[in-house]
Amino acid sequence: AAPGCFVNMNLNPMYDGIEYMYCKEGNSIGLVQAYKKYLESYYPHIGQYAKYVQYDDYPILEEKAILSYHLHNAQIVAEFCEEKGMDFGKVFQTCSYDADLVRVAPRQRDMLWQMNIGMALGIKNYSYYTYYPVVNSGDVLPDDHSTIVNREGTPNEYYYWLKDIHEDMHFN
Repeated sequence: AAPGCFVNMNLNPMYDGIEYMYCKEGNSIGLVQAYKKYLESYYPHIGQYAKYVQYDDYPILEEKAILSYHLHNAQIVAEFCEEKGMDFGKVFQTCSYDADLVRVAPRQRDMLWQMNIGMALGIKNYSYYTYYPVVNSGDVLPDDHSTIVNREGTPNEYYYWLKDIHEDMHFN
């Protein structure tokens, strides 16, 4: 419909227990192989045209824990992107929420850690969830302080942290 337009697309991250979502035989071949097959099925339909892989990743859990397969997921995608000549993009955690595991609002050092891991793995496109507090979250509103701007559009501390981090990332 619009040749040359950019369409932003996020793939699912690699999560244990949902192997069946990545491919038909996911439960029988295991998480890593199912996820690799998921990436391989993305490439001929969309990836070869879009030339990037991007996914959401929210690894910072309560009690200073990190999602166990966070780094392995990033390594798999980095290797896939290198093999296919694609850019690696990622949506980083600024949010907090309670789902299967409790994600906590990252602190400044957590944001630095996420960005440094991203640079080490060759991530080219950095996005964040969430810039603005979502309003369609059911009956539980997200923490207004774990966003980049608040509901009035005023920058939160994340705005200033990320501004400084991004300036530091632009080195020669």
